Amino acid sequence: MSLAKVTVPKGEAAKTSAPSSRSIMLRRLYRRAVRCFHGCLNRICDGMDIVIKILGPLFILLAFSLFGFVAYTFFTVVVPAMLAEDQPIILVGGLASTGIFLLVNLVYNYAMAICLDAGLPPEF
Repeated sequence: MSLAKVTVPKGEAAKTSAPSSRSIMLRRLYRRAVRCFHGCLNRICDGMDIVIKILGPLFILLAFSLFGFVAYTFFTVVVPAMLAEDQPIILVGGLASTGIFLLVNLVYNYAMAICLDAGLPPEF
């Protein structure tokens, strides 16, 4: 079998191979819109970084204030109420020492989570 050579008139070949000015304009408009969107998205991300850097220490202060409030309430309200109800001193002392132990561990572990980098174990 022989392959026949197909000839296309010059006018039709030129029409199909060259993009029209309208498609070029749409591509340029699309690229410009994508660049604008990308720039706006970068500015939004930069703004969120600043907001997070401001809110981070505020949330740390909030957490420590909640720890302090719970400890203050326990030692000024709960422990005296248990002593006023004639609870055994061993029970009240055990609960108070357990509360102190939990508070110290909570504050220590939270402070270490704040101060240390994530994924870096301490060197022994």
